[in-house]
Amino acid sequence: MASMVLIYSTFGSEKDAQKVAHSLLQKKLVGCAVMFPAKSMYWWKASIDTTRETILLLKTTKSLAVKAKKELAQKHPYETPCILDWSAGVNDSYLNWLLDATEISQKRMKR
Repeated sequence: MASMVLIYSTFGSEKDAQKVAHSLLQKKLVGCAVMFPAKSMYWWKASIDTTRETILLLKTTKSLAVKAKKELAQKHPYETPCILDWSAGVNDSYLNWLLDATEISQKRMKR
């Protein structure tokens, strides 16, 4: 049974987030990417740093999540990127759209 997964990561700029999101969308590893600005505070190299970042939230399927996270990690510009994922409950019509928007629809068509 298909289910939805959300993948979260942060980027130093909207441009970097868009570039990675576009690549994942083109490869049909995700069906949707949402970006929004954030202010982050964190430990980095023995001091507390504060910076503006762009949060990237990706919507994909459980079966594509591992591939999507691997691709995200390869393309991410950060030395130590944060890549989180979690399963999400979703309404049937959105899940069907997501299945059609990702690689899964291509596999169905080949059968």
